[in-house]
Amino acid sequence: MLFTGSGPLVFLTSYDEVLAPGLLSKLEAKGVDKFIAYEIPLELARQRYGGHFQVVAGELRESDDLRVLD
Repeated sequence: MLFTGSGPLVFLTSYDEVLAPGLLSKLEAKGVDKFIAYEIPLELARQRYGGHFQVVAGELRESDDLRVLD
């Protein structure tokens, strides 16, 4: 979960860490250059988002990917 100037953003990513240079580049391209990050356990996100989680996770590529969940 990212807390940004425009509000919270929950996303799934194939990156190992939130400070990975590739992920930071993708976020910056989306206009997110300042944020506070909080990792949500994958199982908790799966439980809370149900079917929507499955759809978004199914679209996630193995590397260098970012998909918005909420």
